[in-house]
Amino acid sequence: MVKVIYITGSGRSGSTLLSALLGPASSAIGVGELAKLPHSGWIDGEYCACGLTVNCCPLWSEIREVWCRKTGAEVHDLAQVQLAVERSRHLYRLVFGAGRNHFAEYGRLVGGVYDAIAEVSGAEIIIDASKNPLRALALNRIPTIDLRLIHLVRDVRGVAWSLMKRFAKDARSGVHQSIAGQSPLGSTAQWSLVNLMAEWAMSAMPHESRMRLRYEDLISRPASILDNLGQIADLEVREAVAKIDSSATITFGHMVAGNRVRMSPGESIKPDLEWRQVMDASVQRKLWIAAWPLMRRYGYALR
Repeated sequence: MVKVIYITGSGRSGSTLLSALLGPASSAIGVGELAKLPHSGWIDGEYCACGLTVNCCPLWSEIREVWCRKTGAEVHDLAQVQLAVERSRHLYRLVFGAGRNHFAEYGRLVGGVYDAIAEVSGAEIIIDASKNPLRALALNRIPTIDLRLIHLVRDVRGVAWSLMKRFAKDARSGVHQSIAGQSPLGSTAQWSLVNLMAEWAMSAMPHESRMRLRYEDLISRPASILDNLGQIADLEVREAVAKIDSSATITFGHMVAGNRVRMSPGESIKPDLEWRQVMDASVQRKLWIAAWPLMRRYGYALR
């Protein structure tokens, strides 16, 4: 079985950072948002964190070759079967067990990707930061995957502030299409829905194979957090902790998709808490009230 650490939760919650912190751990590889590999990576030719396009990256090229040889499938087959299982409109298939043929093919092709990554990279643990809770539920049903689930949460006000920002298309910098800013209330509704679904995915996992983690705790005490994560996933994290203790920059290896920061040669761990000073206080209050059940559950105060 391939051991997979899957990070679920809303966007802009720090999954790229968490994946980069865990990546240097012994026998582990951080692959970014693996759900986007077939379409964004292999079909559209987006950039890998190494600076080459995914189709030119030696690691992902070999993984593709191994995957195609072992499954006898094409990349478009993988993209289509992911759409048939991981989209919200097909939620009934996971709830009621419908579409068994789709799911059998999903397990064969998606499970085959993890097998190919493990074979080519030599890693025993794969860190997938795809975030989609439906993908977590689906992976948990693949018998060849030993799944460990991390539910990463961040204060909804920080997520909303991040999603308000606009970015022009700049593929080499990790922005593969222009990003328009989202409304704070729209972001809050999306944050609530995704985290509710992540709660559902967590409830389907054994207690010893799951963990909830706040972004704010991760950036304030990363070494102790990594120790806790190492226990959940049977992951040796001494090397990663040593890098943090020595204030070394973190690197992003061969991550696919994810935050644009992955395209930088190295980053230090620094908190992204700008919203506390610059977001209007009345807007902060409205967003907290709009999401108060989960905000209180996750320990985020109004002030």
